[in-house]
Amino acid sequence: MGATISLVQASRPDGVTAAAAAIQHAVTEVQKHIRTQQGLLRSLGQNWAGPASTVAMGRGDRIMQSQIAFRDQLEAVRTALGSGGQQLSALRAQILSLSTQASALGGIVGDDGTVRPSGGGQLMTPTVAKAYSAVLQKMLRAFDSVDQATASAVQQGGRSDSAIRAVDFAVDGDAPQAPPGEDTAAADRRRNEIDAFKEVFGREPASSTDWETAAALDPHSYDEKYNGTPPSIVVGRINPEPGQGIVRTGLFIPRDKVFNIPNDDLGDNRGFDPNFAPEDSRVSLYVDYENGLVIARQNPSVDVEGNVKVATPDVKVQQAPDGAVRIQYDAKNAFAPPGADLSGHVVRGDIVVTPGAGGQPASIDGVVGDYPSLEVYQEMPNGTSHTLAQDPADSGNPYGPLTELPFSHEIGSGSSAFEPFESYAPQLPGGPRYPGDTVPYVPGQIDPNTPTDLGPTDKIPDVVVVR
Repeated sequence: MGATISLVQASRPDGVTAAAAAIQHAVTEVQKHIRTQQGLLRSLGQNWAGPASTVAMGRGDRIMQSQIAFRDQLEAVRTALGSGGQQLSALRAQILSLSTQASALGGIVGDDGTVRPSGGGQLMTPTVAKAYSAVLQKMLRAFDSVDQATASAVQQGGRSDSAIRAVDFAVDGDAPQAPPGEDTAAADRRRNEIDAFKEVFGREPASSTDWETAAALDPHSYDEKYNGTPPSIVVGRINPEPGQGIVRTGLFIPRDKVFNIPNDDLGDNRGFDPNFAPEDSRVSLYVDYENGLVIARQNPSVDVEGNVKVATPDVKVQQAPDGAVRIQYDAKNAFAPPGADLSGHVVRGDIVVTPGAGGQPASIDGVVGDYPSLEVYQEMPNGTSHTLAQDPADSGNPYGPLTELPFSHEIGSGSSAFEPFESYAPQLPGGPRYPGDTVPYVPGQIDPNTPTDLGPTDKIPDVVVVR
């Protein structure tokens, strides 16, 4: 039996959204526990050697894989509920509004969405009634489809008891065993992350920061929409600032799709998410202060016809003596029309990440585009996390990339954050190259503070420290 108007009216999609929020809390708690356990294992490995240690560490690694699998199942359920709840709420409001309009115009609205004239007025003609019927019935079918798709996605995300057991584990500390027939895809993904991290650092990831960086460095795409097309990843080495963990920046499109020519593009279809994964944004930036690495990752662009293409971001980085990191990013949609660079229809920004003093959280300042949405979070080595910035896209319509991309605004303290990076060497003709640069151009002189272009993982450059 399909959806009916009475069923839609009695539904409460906001409860689905609330359930997603509750699961998000559970995901956060599980993730904190995983980070704590990873830290304990790392400490154990550093202070205990021998056959018994090898066995214990092997078992600990298997437990970690099990815990991560449960976390991923929880996250899949949360995503399905969150997306489904939002869509069902929007459809419910539209269906009830159209039903009310049809009645006000003199129509008789059936529970199945059919509308017929009551005969008592001139506004609801048979032609108008037919149009209302077509739209209402189409929206009822959409409501039913979203409802079933949400239920199916929840089932595929994990067994109903997985979430309960994972939450119990986070509270009680009793490590559950991996379910029988554990999906090999999770193990393959973990191996890819380990390999990517080991290529850069020559060792396997151990701490929570290590695993965040390993996921960002993983040169594979797992979402089906990417059709196996890998992301574009560029990196650079910086001086570490122990105790500052990792700062993660996500630049994402909130809508499910946005305007482009000749075809619309798929967005990320999400809101702010402190636990966003590397594939959940158009572009993501990572400053790993523990290991001394800056990562810029651009995921493939996908249009509504299923075409997939990826571009390489242009990212320049400097570091100040106090550890502050300046990132100038310029990321072009692989499907952007010709002339997008000149018109400013690219994702651009110039931000400074300044580490906190005495173990305090970092700060984020600078100039960012009005589109897309930006979020910045910091994960500390002790498992605590901080929200450094959440800057929503100015536009709530599908034309945001067209109308908002060329414009920008300041976040944090704005231009004052650039003071440690002021150049004392001459700049190119035509005005200052960066905010704060005022020295006139003198031919033949080279700026020793010129930002470093990030490069591929097999040729990682050392980021310049300004003098």
